[in-house]
Amino acid sequence: MATQILSRTGDGDLDLVVLDTNWPQGFSPEMDMKHLPPIYHTRKLARIMRHAGFTDVEAIPWARVPIVKLTDPASGLHIDINVNERLGLMNTDLIKTYCDIVPSLRFLLSAIKKWARPRALNQPSASDALRTFNSYALVLMTIGWLQTRDLAPKLQAGLQPMESNEHLFWMRPSNSSKRIPCDTRYRKPTTWIAPRIDSLDNLVEQWFRFWAQFQFSRHVIDIKRGGIFPRILYFEEAAEPDHVSRGPRSEPHNSWSAFLGPDVDSTTMSESYPISVVDPFIRSKVRTCGNR
Repeated sequence: MATQILSRTGDGDLDLVVLDTNWPQGFSPEMDMKHLPPIYHTRKLARIMRHAGFTDVEAIPWARVPIVKLTDPASGLHIDINVNERLGLMNTDLIKTYCDIVPSLRFLLSAIKKWARPRALNQPSASDALRTFNSYALVLMTIGWLQTRDLAPKLQAGLQPMESNEHLFWMRPSNSSKRIPCDTRYRKPTTWIAPRIDSLDNLVEQWFRFWAQFQFSRHVIDIKRGGIFPRILYFEEAAEPDHVSRGPRSEPHNSWSAFLGPDVDSTTMSESYPISVVDPFIRSKVRTCGNR
């Protein structure tokens, strides 16, 4: 086992992931969900943390991602711990890569969050009637907007079919039988050069002007495909197998891309979500679920 920091937020929270080195690809079909190692049992983990001196310890085993919440009494730091949910780490690494490549992105995201929080526009945990954007959705919206302006690269667009399961990660299933595979590949370009931006303040202003007039009901934001797309055309293309939607291309018989199936669940997304910001790895997940 190993522990890795996922993120630390401006509110002083810390997310930790306990990595199971025996299962680096997550909850694959070979993993027996009914007989997991003791470290996966959140109540047992909570007892260990409580015995170690942490306070406000709470196990939440029924969550989609089971966690243990606790507080470090010395620093007052609030901590969330999960076991082997590596997609959060992969998401963090993907966003860090974009931030490293696009110098203006960190400044832009910081300005957006500072504006959104006091206006209650960054409250994903509120009740249904008051729920607004989570931070990750705002990040994806911003990267997608930059991609449409050629101010950010498209790190996942046009990847060749997956021929092995090396970059496949399996999500924790909601039940013992359903396993959801995710293609976690993306490029780390060495040749892409960020265009020159005259004024970061102007860039922030352009971001606000764009989204103030944006028709969410008619568009989809998806950084994997490379930006923002008309909703109907996007879902028609996304529902096709990868080699169909991007032109003819021969695929090996053992292609893992064929195993992954359609890129997104087009029917669910088009009918259920008035605001569609698609997760770059979990293609059936909308990061704006609950927003209206």
